[in-house]
Amino acid sequence: MAPLKRESQKIQTLYNINNSLHGNPPNLVSRDMKELIREGPVHVVSDKKVKKKCYMYLFDKELVLTEVNTITDEKVFDSLYSLAGCELKDIADNSAYGTGLLQITIQGGKKVIFSFFTSEEKKSWFQDIKRIISKMPKKVTKDSPTSTKDYIRHEHERVIKVTPPKSPNPPLKTRLQSLIPKDTDFNPTRMGLEEKIPSMKFRQALCKQHSRRTLECMLEPFDKKRIVLTPLATKELLHIEGPDIQDQEQERFTDVVAARTVSTFPYSTEKAKRDGDPIADCYRFLAYKNRMVAVLTDGCGSGTRPLLAAYKCATTMINEMKQSQNNQSITLRDVVFQLLRAASKSHDAILDGRKEIWEAGTTTLLAGVLMEVERQTTPHNNEWWFTCLSVGNCKAFHVSKKNKVVTDITYGNTDSTIPRDPGGRLGPYLFSGAPDLRNLMVCDISCDLDDMILLTSHGVHENFDPENNGLTPLEALREAEYTEILSERETQEAQSWATLDPITSQFYKNSYRSYKLTELINGIKPPITPRVVTKNIIDYCTRNTRSVREYMELNPNNRYPNDYKLYPGMMEHSTCITFQVERIYRS
Repeated sequence: MAPLKRESQKIQTLYNINNSLHGNPPNLVSRDMKELIREGPVHVVSDKKVKKKCYMYLFDKELVLTEVNTITDEKVFDSLYSLAGCELKDIADNSAYGTGLLQITIQGGKKVIFSFFTSEEKKSWFQDIKRIISKMPKKVTKDSPTSTKDYIRHEHERVIKVTPPKSPNPPLKTRLQSLIPKDTDFNPTRMGLEEKIPSMKFRQALCKQHSRRTLECMLEPFDKKRIVLTPLATKELLHIEGPDIQDQEQERFTDVVAARTVSTFPYSTEKAKRDGDPIADCYRFLAYKNRMVAVLTDGCGSGTRPLLAAYKCATTMINEMKQSQNNQSITLRDVVFQLLRAASKSHDAILDGRKEIWEAGTTTLLAGVLMEVERQTTPHNNEWWFTCLSVGNCKAFHVSKKNKVVTDITYGNTDSTIPRDPGGRLGPYLFSGAPDLRNLMVCDISCDLDDMILLTSHGVHENFDPENNGLTPLEALREAEYTEILSERETQEAQSWATLDPITSQFYKNSYRSYKLTELINGIKPPITPRVVTKNIIDYCTRNTRSVREYMELNPNNRYPNDYKLYPGMMEHSTCITFQVERIYRS
């Protein structure tokens, strides 16, 4: 992997971990840009010989331990230990503590006993931890943090040295307490969201799941880019929506945009319809002369509830974005703020009209704006810019006409280790009907004239997943013509998806997915139009799932086969929207 890719991936990994933990001190993981060595589940044995289900992160200098909620699987921060001056001991299995035991003695005498699931896993962790301890200094300096409390003290003293307080120093106990997260840290008013994000439940979820990240923090990266939009040609020239309730697989297309939805589920003669009907995907598209807005929603599950949730979300989202498109939208930051505000209103729209909020369905959301910008304000004199907001597992791709390469704009929004978990959704899911915003992200990319943007639902991009096509990681890399030489350990791990860590697995899958989409689009005979691209992608998904679909139609009472080599692909509701980067001069 190239050094730049490794560095950006490392930073992204740290911030993802930091934001996923509950109750952790500020910047616990992301400070000092430490390197993640490995992570995994473990049991911690207490002094009373009680096992506690935990999840452990091993970094190049520290060990972070989180307690796992057995009901929700949420990770709650437990403790942090510096590995400097630690002693590692392999303990023999015994009836009192269990099997697969390792003991770490922290400097100061505290002993922590870990119980692993298998002897091979224990051996692997022992080698990795021992290798890190051997590189660490034997003695810890006075200023180095060795535990959670030391870390808080260390962080506080570091801040005090940089910005001395104007008032006299309060007692140390008071200063330490001010650094420990409290319930008031999740106050939406403190984060400046009260006036800006209208949905109270959306604000609460944003505060809880992206703790200590204010709205200003989320908008800051886009503010720094200082990209200025060209004045909007206010006349609306194009508006399409679908799929139609009566004909859900009807295609919508013009010269600049094409959208199509299909179901790849098997047809049931007993029910006289396809499994999973009605289709719960929904899309909207709005275009001006120099700006385009696209929305794609994918209802979670099957039935009328996810369908209504997807429909309400898409309709509200496009209407809110339409109302906010005016010449007051001057910078890229303004557009990002509009997307967040519209998403919060879309969540409330899903709940509206329900006596019992839990009767409402849930849906994933992908909404993006393609805009013409002032060339001199962009890093490489680009005329166009695309930015999108994602909640869930829909994906956006950029097709470069110049480089003939497809790039995943929403890289990192899916977790390949949990197949049926979209990672986030709008609609009632958390406390009091709040949305699930775990993987909420805002992404952007520069575009050139005649490039294309693809918005795809889960049922499309999962058919470009190598694991769903029966390939091992090594086979996927070879087919994707991955040129970098793997080490002996990396080659061994690449024999199976189960042995890969989530970050590496995601990188391999993304490389393969981008390669296959590039190959598919570059194989189209000119002229390459949005309609032809959409048709080829949807046809590929239908073709790829044919064997498993035919099997289920012949054996309707059987379970889905899990042999992806014989039965590749994933049957799902599949939607693809493709639009071209260009100015529109006529309706």
